[in-house]
Amino acid sequence: MSNQQIKILGEVVRVIDLEPIRASNGADTIQFRIEILRIPGRRKVFKARVWRKEFYRIQPTFPQRNGKPKHSPSDECLCVEDDTIILKSVRGNSINKAFNFAVVELERSLVRYGLVQARKRILKSVK
Repeated sequence: MSNQQIKILGEVVRVIDLEPIRASNGADTIQFRIEILRIPGRRKVFKARVWRKEFYRIQPTFPQRNGKPKHSPSDECLCVEDDTIILKSVRGNSINKAFNFAVVELERSLVRYGLVQARKRILKSVK
């Protein structure tokens, strides 16, 4: 292994869990978590990261009994980084500006992919 140092990419300074958003089909809901990160060494640069909450049925493969998993599958909620939402660094002096930027981009993505109908605002900004 080389003498390469591990660098810190960002410090999570705020986590916001959003209420479920009803999809345009009326049956499904989508739930998101937004993280705001402060970029080290750059006091007024924040980055937003959006996570989508997904349910998966998972099953451990070990331990096994007679060549089959010993434990039954279970439904688990996992946070998956949503790479369909393109977010850039936000330059500003406020964590709230980064959050509001992320909300606007999230709304645009939901409308662009047809997951929700275009409307005035899905989420409220914070001050």
